[in-house]
Amino acid sequence: MNNYRILVLFDASMCAPMTDPETKMPRTRWDDGRGFITEQAIKFRIKKYLKESGEKILHYEDREDYTVFKELNAYKLTEEEAKEKACQYLDVRLFGAMDLATDKSKGSEGKKGRVLIEGPVSVGYSLTEDPITLHDVATNRQYKVDINEDGSNQGSSYGNVSTILEYGLYSCFIGVNNIKSKVTGLTDSDVELLIDAIVHMFDNDYSCMRPLGSMNVRHVFVWKWGEKETGCADWKLIDSVKIEHKEGILKPSRYADYIISVDEVRIPVKDYIAY
Repeated sequence: MNNYRILVLFDASMCAPMTDPETKMPRTRWDDGRGFITEQAIKFRIKKYLKESGEKILHYEDREDYTVFKELNAYKLTEEEAKEKACQYLDVRLFGAMDLATDKSKGSEGKKGRVLIEGPVSVGYSLTEDPITLHDVATNRQYKVDINEDGSNQGSSYGNVSTILEYGLYSCFIGVNNIKSKVTGLTDSDVELLIDAIVHMFDNDYSCMRPLGSMNVRHVFVWKWGEKETGCADWKLIDSVKIEHKEGILKPSRYADYIISVDEVRIPVKDYIAY
């Protein structure tokens, strides 16, 4: 199993990318106004694409009666049996699992236990290159039909306001630990499926405030080296990708306002450009 490091560049334009469920707003960093997206949101898009491509995915279902325990029948399994069965699913081989419960009836005192599987794939937070600008947008009008005692009503008002960003170029660093890959049985073929899912994770992922075409993967840089080969520090790989403004551009409003270049390091890089 090889070592992999992946840097993803994707952008968002006139949409609300993976908003905070409490504020309903795109997340921004506290000190400098740069936008960020959680690793859970990126993992969900990856699993969604893999699921729609026909892969076996354990932690992705939209049925109300679905639970991981029903899928695995985990309450009747020992810890080792639950781990072995869970690792038949691609998302568990990639990201691990934390919620597999067993009754240990075949092993230890018949008590319920929880199984933790550490996944070899680490996904970081996505962060924009520049501060983002947010706008509140009224999206529909609601009409008041309640009649007051004097025969009047309250007229109309805006019933839904959404917050969208103008433009943001995000980067996300993903690593594959080849030592932990032995625990889940991750293979190089699985990582190729992961890379393909990253390249296409926004292809059919959309909503009313994130329409098709508003979020796009621009580059997926992949560094790969053998298990016994000398690697390279992660910060050197990240810093080797240069993201600069074109001359005269102070506030980028589209991807074409940036210049992307990659410095040479000891590990060769392959650029999976989404076509």
